[in-house]
Amino acid sequence: MKKYSVHEFIHAYQELKDKNNILYKLGLCDFTGFKVRGMALNEGAVQLITSKVLHLETEIVKYYDIEFSTNTPNCYPIVCNLVAQMGYITGENVLFDSTFHSTNKFIKSFINLCGQKTFYTVEYNLDKILALEEKITSLSSKVENEFLSERFIAIASSKIGIYKNQIKNIFFETQNLIFTSYFNRALNNVYSSQEIEDFRKKLYHYKDLLGTNENYTFFNDFYINMMAKLDEKYEALDNIELALIPYKNSIFENIIKKIYAIIKAPKELSNLEINKIKNA
Repeated sequence: MKKYSVHEFIHAYQELKDKNNILYKLGLCDFTGFKVRGMALNEGAVQLITSKVLHLETEIVKYYDIEFSTNTPNCYPIVCNLVAQMGYITGENVLFDSTFHSTNKFIKSFINLCGQKTFYTVEYNLDKILALEEKITSLSSKVENEFLSERFIAIASSKIGIYKNQIKNIFFETQNLIFTSYFNRALNNVYSSQEIEDFRKKLYHYKDLLGTNENYTFFNDFYINMMAKLDEKYEALDNIELALIPYKNSIFENIIKKIYAIIKAPKELSNLEINKIKNA
């Protein structure tokens, strides 16, 4: 009960109401439009905060043929995983502060780092995953009814299988969109060797957040391609540094230049002027 009470306490604290006592914002969830947006994003963020507060341990789980580590295995695990990936990009402090105090700081930060289109696509996909999970829960509870016909159970089981497969596809599509949007944009702002190293570390540790299965290779392919681009950045930096080093002629080069100047000197040059070239 402690887990659920902390979760609900945060929801109570999040509430923002207008002068007519009508709720218009709940953390990262917006009620002002024709359709509620960000419900799943907010639920995932609140659950991540709850898990931090209760110091819940991380474990490896598998849902819908997706394997990943989580400290919230029994409450929105799929949604929480994707929200955690978003928080890794912006920083957890930004995510948690914005969630707790119902501000747009996290949303603005994510849009700045990954793009507006990416944010709204991810937000929509999270809500879609949550809706599909609710359908699965509803059908699963009905299937347990012993008075249902075999035909109904077969149809319901088939639908559950379809919904699970849809969740898996949406998850990987969303995950790939999050990290490609961020790292492709971030690469354009890497200019120094230290920034290259920081970029490499952040990309490398992203693997710890990923949901995977035996057929998932997208991140590995992306990582290899990005390492090649970082190598190009390193080489470009080396060339720039070499170009900035003052060039000094060798003694041999100076002698050759003097001889060439004397040979090409006009005949009317005086011995005095030629001597000047020799002594230069």
